[in-house]
Amino acid sequence: MPRKARKDLDAKFLHIMIQGINKEYIFEKEKYIKMYLSIFNNYIKQYEITLISYCIMNSHAHFLIHTLNIKELGSFMQKVNLVFSQRYNELENRVGVIFRNRYKAEPIYDKKYLINCIKYIHNNPVKAKIVKKM
Repeated sequence: MPRKARKDLDAKFLHIMIQGINKEYIFEKEKYIKMYLSIFNNYIKQYEITLISYCIMNSHAHFLIHTLNIKELGSFMQKVNLVFSQRYNELENRVGVIFRNRYKAEPIYDKKYLINCIKYIHNNPVKAKIVKKM
């Protein structure tokens, strides 16, 4: 059975995931983490998205967002990832795609899953042994 189109989801909370192509470390340098967050924050105002929780690891990132207009999510993520990719490629003197496939978006429909998602996101660096506690 095919997946439900994102524009047809009725969720207001979403767990967004992005990953570097071939699981490459695209966020290994702190300047790239800051750059991605800056671009992300520039567009959330335009798209009326609220960032609730996030974690950026070396090869991937998780974002928990709230939006009243899920139909705009595709445009939002496309702009953020496109601008980041262009800047990253320029700074790294490379060409080509940065992200593996398109972003993944998991809808969140209940409070328990919302809380578990926040815990999961914040526990990511603990699990990877980057930090000792959340």
